[in-house]
Amino acid sequence: MKLKNLKSVIHNFAHSLQSYDYTHSGKLVFDVLAQAHCESGISTISFDFINNTIQPESLKNQDSKQILKDYSEWLRELAASQNADSSEIEKLFITIAVDFEKHKHPPGMNYAIELEVISQVQYKVKGREEQNLTLSESGVYGKKIMPEKLIQYLWSAE
Repeated sequence: MKLKNLKSVIHNFAHSLQSYDYTHSGKLVFDVLAQAHCESGISTISFDFINNTIQPESLKNQDSKQILKDYSEWLRELAASQNADSSEIEKLFITIAVDFEKHKHPPGMNYAIELEVISQVQYKVKGREEQNLTLSESGVYGKKIMPEKLIQYLWSAE
């Protein structure tokens, strides 16, 4: 198996996980973090897709467990579609963070907020050294999709 195929699988997998995309799960990491930020100020979550764990423990809830389950299942499918074998991945630990403090309104869009989502990916493929990958994505999120507490926080912080 070609290493570049597995690297592509891991990159695509992590990018999908951090995105506002319902394709692979009915739950979103952004929503889990938005709710957590409102309730406890937490804005980072980590998923270990090999050991099936979620950190911090306080974010291990029905939604985050569903994300872990759905994406774990999709990992096998994604790998197969790219002529790769997901069982070759010995470590896949992804930490996703949203810095809710560094938000801004895009010009002319007072109903929306631009936020940056950053993923730190640690992975190891059999017979290879552990690797790290950082993905960053800015997105525009409208009020309609945010928890009311987050809306109040973001719009009052200006």
